[in-house]
Amino acid sequence: MGNLQDEIKKKILKEEQKLDEPKNKEEQGVIQFYKDGVLNSDLVSSNAKEWADKFYPNPDKKSDKRNLTSAQIRKFYGEVLSIEEKLKTLKDFNLVKPQILMLKSKAAYAANPNNRKIPDSFRDWIFDMVDSIKDEKDFKAFKLTFEAIVGYFYGKGAK
Repeated sequence: MGNLQDEIKKKILKEEQKLDEPKNKEEQGVIQFYKDGVLNSDLVSSNAKEWADKFYPNPDKKSDKRNLTSAQIRKFYGEVLSIEEKLKTLKDFNLVKPQILMLKSKAAYAANPNNRKIPDSFRDWIFDMVDSIKDEKDFKAFKLTFEAIVGYFYGKGAK
């Protein structure tokens, strides 16, 4: 009987340890831009399509403040393109990193419940992406992912 109790205790202990283990990056809200040194192609294909579907306005609720408008997605994508141009000019990622981080502040402001411009899902996506950018290579992958989302978003009929 004691042996069975010991086995059960060991099993419970193992399960508790699993709960304490860090989750993988995607479960933590951090995006993996690269797999084995190569751009994660899911980000510009299936993931981008899923995100665009999530952000696209519900046709039954066009005026719903939880929708992302084409003006807002253009505004945020334009910010990313502006940062990319500054990076090309300055040639130093650390000089544009503060502007990348500011995307989170702009998203938080635009998701303000008192004057909502973007849905929480888009704000959360911006936060996850920005938190995942560690270097210039990550920023370029983010920009490419965002470009794919814009394409899918407009491909759904956005004006």
